[in-house]
Order: sequence, then structure tokens, then C-alpha cells
Amino acid sequence: MGAMLLQHLSKDNASKSGINIQASAGIEGQHTLNVILDASDSQKVEEFMAPFSKMGTVEVLPAITCEAIVARGRC
Repeated sequence: MGAMLLQHLSKDNASKSGINIQASAGIEGQHTLNVILDASDSQKVEEFMAPFSKMGTVEVLPAITCEAIVARGRC
């Protein structure tokens, strides 16, 4: 299952779904994976992350770039 999920997270596979993977990281010894994805809408992200729900909880949170925050004058 792990190998399949890693293949799913490849940049080439993500781009087929209209997803751009900006970054991913896990914490040694923990079963947590953080992935920063860029997509035109949250539905694409939900659909792309669906295979991971078989392994546990998937939490999708909206975010914006640091540049966008600065441009809005909130930093």
C-alpha cells in the first residue's frame, strides 16, 4: 500500500489531476504526512487525497502563500 501511495504522490501523477505538489514531509517515527498542494479548487484536492483516507484521517486545510499575506498587508 505504501508504494502505491508514494506513486500517487508523484508530481507527474498529481499534475494529471490538476494538482501541483509544492512540498511534502513526514516526521520520523510518526504516521503523519504533511503535503502542500496547489490546485484551482478544493474539490480537486479532496479527490486527489481520497486514497489516503484508507490509511487514516485526511485533513485538508485551505492556505495562501506568504507573498499573498504580505501583499494584503497582514504580515
